[in-house]
Amino acid sequence: DAVYVNHYLDAADKLITRAMEAIFTEYGHGKPLPPEGLANRMAMFHWDKDTDMSNNDNDNNADAESNDRHQATNGGGGGWTTKRSFDGLVRRLLHAMLTRDTFTVVVAGTTGTSSSQSQRRNHFRQSYAMQFHRIMEPIFARLNVKLITHNMKMTNDGTMLGGGALFGGGIGASDIYGQDIDLFLWDNDDDNISPEYTDLVLRQVLMSSKRVPLLWGGPFALLKLYHEEADADVGDFGTGYAGIPETTNDDAQAETLPWAVRYMKCSSDGPDLCQNEKHRYNSVCWIDRTDGIKPAQDQLLEYQHPEQQQEQEQGEKKKEHRPDDGWRSQQLQGRVLAFSILEGLEVAVNT
Repeated sequence: DAVYVNHYLDAADKLITRAMEAIFTEYGHGKPLPPEGLANRMAMFHWDKDTDMSNNDNDNNADAESNDRHQATNGGGGGWTTKRSFDGLVRRLLHAMLTRDTFTVVVAGTTGTSSSQSQRRNHFRQSYAMQFHRIMEPIFARLNVKLITHNMKMTNDGTMLGGGALFGGGIGASDIYGQDIDLFLWDNDDDNISPEYTDLVLRQVLMSSKRVPLLWGGPFALLKLYHEEADADVGDFGTGYAGIPETTNDDAQAETLPWAVRYMKCSSDGPDLCQNEKHRYNSVCWIDRTDGIKPAQDQLLEYQHPEQQQEQEQGEKKKEHRPDDGWRSQQLQGRVLAFSILEGLEVAVNT
């Protein structure tokens, strides 16, 4: 029924547009805005889509390209991908909608000993993978697609029971991560992991899945290799910090900012309110009891090295949190990922 399909696609396009506009509004960039404001807000979630990666054969060009991609991800934008890879995302989304299939997203990688990313310090439901799912699941459902999101980040202590992201992910990728992956996000914040080990995991993911997933994240040299030699769809996600206003040195100014961006980016000329735990966390691992029973160890010290714990307990070192530590940072990362998929859906329903 052509009339039904046209109405369906029109409603889907409006739903996607409303979701994207809601994310902008949440971070203080809602309409109405002047023309320059409309252009500036896109810097927060903009994905740099390269035409191709094959024109960087010599080392100088490759280094320049790597720096450009680093700027797209860590410079505060939404991230980068290639035109061919983005087209692959659009086709994958179209196929899921036409066949009423699943769309599976897996977040994997290694967490350092004192890392807070994903499963540490913040409750699991506040991790960016779950924040992404919270936004996208009802939208996919309206499009007759079941969204499945797995947060599979692990500590890399070399054991399967304790995590062993590299050993387990490399040797048993299909059993651990699944065989129907559409989008594989490699988020490694352990600086001791060499590219060779990452290469093992990503190759296994590409080869062992029933679907060849999109790869987002990982060393640029590896992503370029997979893209050019294996025709894999690749990219990397950014932070979204480009559109975050600064919190100055007083709480009164912070109260004037949108709730989602308060205490995320503090100015350097004053007390660092962004390091205050009451601003970074809104959940607890323990509720105080009237009978005096409580954990023997401070919850925030549980995952630190013994030396760090001792310094913290003796007051010799100010506790500093990672930039991605806290519910607001996790939520923003989830919104960045959601916006990238929304862009793909927008193109898909208008194809």
